[in-house]
Amino acid sequence: MTASTAASHVDVPKPGAPEVHGGVTSDDALGCPACHARIEIGASSARCTNCAASFDVHDGVLCTHRENVFMGEFNASRMMDFVRLAREKGWRRTVRESMAAENRATETILMSPQRGSFMPLLMPHATRRVLDVGAGMGAVSMQLSGMFEQVYSLDQAFERLAFLQVIADEERRGGIRTLCHRDVFRLPFQSGVLDAVVMIGVFEYFPASYPGMAIEQVQERALAELYRVLAPGGVLFMATKNRFGWPYWLGAKDNSGVRFGPPLPRALADLMSRALLRRPFRVVTDSHRSYDAMLRRAGFGQPKFYWPIVGYQAPKCWVDLDDERAVRQGIADYPTGTAKRSFFSALAAVGALKHAVPNFGILARKPPA
Repeated sequence: MTASTAASHVDVPKPGAPEVHGGVTSDDALGCPACHARIEIGASSARCTNCAASFDVHDGVLCTHRENVFMGEFNASRMMDFVRLAREKGWRRTVRESMAAENRATETILMSPQRGSFMPLLMPHATRRVLDVGAGMGAVSMQLSGMFEQVYSLDQAFERLAFLQVIADEERRGGIRTLCHRDVFRLPFQSGVLDAVVMIGVFEYFPASYPGMAIEQVQERALAELYRVLAPGGVLFMATKNRFGWPYWLGAKDNSGVRFGPPLPRALADLMSRALLRRPFRVVTDSHRSYDAMLRRAGFGQPKFYWPIVGYQAPKCWVDLDDERAVRQGIADYPTGTAKRSFFSALAAVGALKHAVPNFGILARKPPA
């Protein structure tokens, strides 16, 4: 079972193939992070056609920065070892024989067909251009490339994108463009050019990249920028954790790493994080009500909330939390004992389930022009 949502299709001008003149590629969606003007891309460098800002191209990855900001399953040096192995013996063999031997979750992360199970939720809104924010090694981008004509895979870690580029080259996915970029307040796109933006387990990390700003201000500016690059009628899909999900009341760790931290007032969670982990509490999640409010303030229409069973990385299904029949079926199919299903049913009966599920998939639409 996969829940879905219906909405009218919005006609957005269909992008043509990138134009190539004398070895220089012109992509009419990419834009300078500083001024949003068009970027021309060569084999080893790129430049803004307006302000003449220049950028490097390494191993096929367009880089607006190359800072040491690596976040991932392996450290940067080891990740580049895997890139070299993938070039020599193929990416699938590298994942199964080398990467999974050091991190068992890697095979699921990269190869599970369920990583893209949310894609039917995007239909019929978008099939042309999509931005995968926090693309990592590219499992979601690869599945998106089967649905979209152009996939922009953006991450701040060059090493992970280099691995994705090897995959895209080997699988002949020419519609994937890898972008090494850090500043979510200044995305490398012109305005109104994307049909969809996808963020899987990414939004909660944004405040950590801007330690001098209030968390709410970071969230507000990030959503405003995502709204800017979406075309009228375009959709934003984000998968994230629920601050008040039942596991966190019981001490489960979310991405912050602080037990019991998410439900607490953030000032108290920050004190705990500094005392126990020696770092501020800047990887944050929010509630159903808060996500709904911040998306509406950013200009999006009424968001739709889904419950990924179980977890958003490789879920069995996405349950529409406003569809009573889908909720009942999702509870019946939940792979646990009778006691937990009875607990879910009780929450649903009083209208509390949507506030207590551990994870959300959230679909928000930019209004048509």
